[in-house]
Amino acid sequence: MKKIISIMLALTMFCSSVAVFGAEMVVTDKITVTMDGEDMDFDVEPVMENDRVLVPFRAIFEALGCNVTYTEADGKQFVTAMRGDNQLIIEIGAYDMCVNGNVEALDVPAVIINGRTLVPVRVVSETFGANVEWIDDSNTVAVATKQGQHKIKAVTGEKNIKDENGTILICIAYSYPVIDNYEKNGYVSQLNNEYKAYAESFVKDAESNTEDARLMYEEMGANYRPMEFSLSYEVQTDRKGILSVTNYGYYDLGGAHPSTTRQSRTFDMVNEKELALSDVVNGNDDERHTMVYDVFIKYFEENYEGFSEETAEKMTARKKLCK
Repeated sequence: MKKIISIMLALTMFCSSVAVFGAEMVVTDKITVTMDGEDMDFDVEPVMENDRVLVPFRAIFEALGCNVTYTEADGKQFVTAMRGDNQLIIEIGAYDMCVNGNVEALDVPAVIINGRTLVPVRVVSETFGANVEWIDDSNTVAVATKQGQHKIKAVTGEKNIKDENGTILICIAYSYPVIDNYEKNGYVSQLNNEYKAYAESFVKDAESNTEDARLMYEEMGANYRPMEFSLSYEVQTDRKGILSVTNYGYYDLGGAHPSTTRQSRTFDMVNEKELALSDVVNGNDDERHTMVYDVFIKYFEENYEGFSEETAEKMTARKKLCK
């Protein structure tokens, strides 16, 4: 009898340990993703695939301050994220991605789970300048973005304009910065309102192309590709009381090439005023004009293959005429 009781006790202890072990495994197997120390919430849980963690694309990209669009073309599905000069395009199911026009390999492709598109968190985060660390003890992916003096988060949004049959004519995506204002500073509130108003104006201007888009669709039919408008931003400087932010506009109206715009603003947050170029660059107006022009030419030479020496010479000649 004692032997039977001993066996039963042993079995009970074994089963209990399995149950506890199983419960621990469930907790341990859950993957947590943090962004700058804060847990991220997802409508579909992150998954592990070939030692790579995949997360819902919209949540991770918007947390990184990107504009996000989902499109379908020729039977393929694409996710596009834009922030500043950086553009990332991922085809769902493909083992590569396009970063600023260059094709780069992926260890695992983007997948669709429960109606949500998941992308590899490390590679997409690092593409937009974040550091990513895997914490094995807690099954955690820790994403850390570059931090400045102010805590700045992005407000993102998108809008598709359709015709009466549901055909998408225009795709609009936007993001704008919101500076944390826990001290309720009036100047910070002013800047936040101005950037919000700028984004609203961008959307309104994009919507004004609706009739042109409708006419193009009637003419092109199945060959029509929706117009695209994207507004994003990049924090260039945020230290020693100086904050500099650049807005990037992207416009694709269906022509041969899309166009882009930039608008940079620099603020003295201590003295609560916007700085002009003359406040930060020495020299007279002509010297500052030459410096800005030279930087402009250098940028295009380094970033655009089609920007030739001949084009630069023509612009130089035009610059001289404008003096």
